[in-house]
Amino acid sequence: MWAAPARSCGWWWPGEEVCVVAERPRAVHREPLPVAPNGEVRLHREDGPEVEFGDGWGVHVRHGTPVPEWVLREPTAERIAAERNVEVRRTAIERLGWDAYVDQAGLRLVASAPGPGNPGCELRLYDMPLDVRFRPARLLLAVNGSVERDGRRRRLTVPDGIDDPVAAAGWSYRLPKALYARLARRT
Repeated sequence: MWAAPARSCGWWWPGEEVCVVAERPRAVHREPLPVAPNGEVRLHREDGPEVEFGDGWGVHVRHGTPVPEWVLREPTAERIAAERNVEVRRTAIERLGWDAYVDQAGLRLVASAPGPGNPGCELRLYDMPLDVRFRPARLLLAVNGSVERDGRRRRLTVPDGIDDPVAAAGWSYRLPKALYARLARRT
């Protein structure tokens, strides 16, 4: 009974009394997952809606994260600060670029240090702008020794009482500064 509609329409949700049917999308954009042994993909598009329908409606997705259109079109430090969703904020900062975000947001460098066990990489600790929605924090910009499952390298926020970038990196692993500083090689 449901086979014919399934072949001729897009997404659909049958219910007891009603069935919601959507047209097929005009386009669906995706990218391969960076670390995908079986060829898995995720939704992604840099310059427009990832899923597009004939009536102009679409969904914006960047590296698998659904985002408002402004993240792709006009990310700014001001819009990022106003965003409540942490994943949307992170995605917008990555779209803008970390260096541009640091400049636009006027972040103050607290300290920097070589990354233990990560030759040639620097840890940079910044004061985050004070926001009444969040407790005071600092931003640690570091190059992770290993990539995340999605292929990216993350930046971290740490408590504002940490003044040393090596201590901040150690805190993220629940290690004291002295122990983290002895890392010979990050993997």
